[in-house]
Amino acid sequence: MSTIRERVPPALRDPLALVSVGVMVLGLTVGYVLIVLGISVLLGLVIPTELSAVDGAIVTAVGLASTAVGYLGWRGFAYFSY
Repeated sequence: MSTIRERVPPALRDPLALVSVGVMVLGLTVGYVLIVLGISVLLGLVIPTELSAVDGAIVTAVGLASTAVGYLGWRGFAYFSY
């Protein structure tokens, strides 16, 4: 059984690696911002308090998911570039 790296044409490996870096940067940046915002809402550190603790937990969970997507982007970069 062949791996996906063997099935991807060599001409597409560099663009896939660049897209993976973009996914990584975007995922980690958005994830960091959402995690910090969610924890701030959970701890009551945000001045407008229209957001409840449940909303803060949801924002934190979305931030963690976005960070996981950023990690997958890093893994994709390492996979296609080496």
